[in-house]
Amino acid sequence: MVRKHLLMNASIFPPTVTDFTRDIKYIGSRTPGVEHSRMCVENILPFTSRVSNISENCLSLRIARPSGVQRDAKLPVAVWIHGGDHALGSVSDQLYTPDGLLRAAAAAGKPLIYVGINYRLMIFGLATSKAMIETKQTNAGLRDQRAASQWVQDRIEVSGGNPDRGIISRSVGASDIGLHLTSFNGSQDVLFQQAMMMSGAPGVNFNSDPVFVANNTVAIARQVGTSQLMRTGKFVKNIPIVASWVIDDGAWYASPQTATDEDVLGSFGLWLHGLFQSTKEKLLRLYPVEYFNHMVRPNYHSGMSPQYFLTAQMSRDIWFACPVLDLSWQYAQTGGSNASWTWLVAHLSDIPYVFNNLHFAGGADNSLDQMALSETVSKAIVHEGRPGGEGAGVQKWSSAYPTTRDGQRSRESASKLSIQLIGGPLGLLEVAIGRDGDIGVMTAAQQALAWERLFDRCDFINSP
Repeated sequence: MVRKHLLMNASIFPPTVTDFTRDIKYIGSRTPGVEHSRMCVENILPFTSRVSNISENCLSLRIARPSGVQRDAKLPVAVWIHGGDHALGSVSDQLYTPDGLLRAAAAAGKPLIYVGINYRLMIFGLATSKAMIETKQTNAGLRDQRAASQWVQDRIEVSGGNPDRGIISRSVGASDIGLHLTSFNGSQDVLFQQAMMMSGAPGVNFNSDPVFVANNTVAIARQVGTSQLMRTGKFVKNIPIVASWVIDDGAWYASPQTATDEDVLGSFGLWLHGLFQSTKEKLLRLYPVEYFNHMVRPNYHSGMSPQYFLTAQMSRDIWFACPVLDLSWQYAQTGGSNASWTWLVAHLSDIPYVFNNLHFAGGADNSLDQMALSETVSKAIVHEGRPGGEGAGVQKWSSAYPTTRDGQRSRESASKLSIQLIGGPLGLLEVAIGRDGDIGVMTAAQQALAWERLFDRCDFINSP
């Protein structure tokens, strides 16, 4: 089926703190290849689209839908919040071309409308000062996301959409979803009905200024209590959540020259400040270097040591896997529905499969097995974004913590975990593991997941 895209500049004025929809205007649509909206001021990477038409005033939407959609169609809406550390990214980037996702949705008999959000980045989206705090003008990028979501809720019916929609997000975009869930102490509704959070969760501190951390982050933690930051239940509840990470999320954050314990710990020096020596020693004990000897392939990893793979694994757990599991567990304890999946790829490399967009710049290839996997994954995304989450050959995913309703809520962490595994030699399957190996004879997939020691490592990483 031929697809038709619309590109709408949904806002040309920043919203105020008290009225998120102030001055948000619909100013027309454009066909593909004619003109894109202005991109936010950002950094770029070698595989991202070139940036030329930029502006601080960049809040806009990219809307894509099947051709021939009637105004009263009420199609489900998938809203995309891109990642990029709040420093780069645009919905006009080639990585986020939604054609393949729309095709997969139509093929599954579940057509939908796609909406991508451009929001302010870097200093324009995250600037802070005493004056800005006093006038409540901080977090402009997050306010952009909320304003855009409000616009979609108010106006998407004009394009044939249903305002009751879901959110798909990645990396810092997923962390932002967590921040929206915990904003206003969970006392105000969020503007979405379900969420997919890929490689991101709230509560991760990437601040690289040790003085700021010492004077602000630590002070806040002492006042509130670190164990209470995500454990007080002050977040919006009863929203189905799918949370994920990828096997090599941490590969970007480790230097190939890492070769000693000092190198391993030094790789975190930019973000983790003031760690006790006992904490460093415990981390190294949880990740014994001999665990990673087998990962070095001399003909492929020339000059690399097991410590590199150790650092990559530790980075992944600290920044992605463990925060995702902590969010899922805290949410499950309130009775929320949640599922977890993990990919056998590197950070960012899952995007082409979600969008069914096998563009080489995103780290995918167009071999037959990869194309089949891409179609399967995008269909799963389509179905998991809906109530019921199954159909057209897609099996519903189980809850990440199926035992939480049977007496397990009082424990600080779960005793069993169910994860949807995607990609790699094991294919696409559901894997269940237990804290004490109490699941009987393990399959190859269970052995592979048990090797990662998620329970004891994340217990320590997520502890106050």
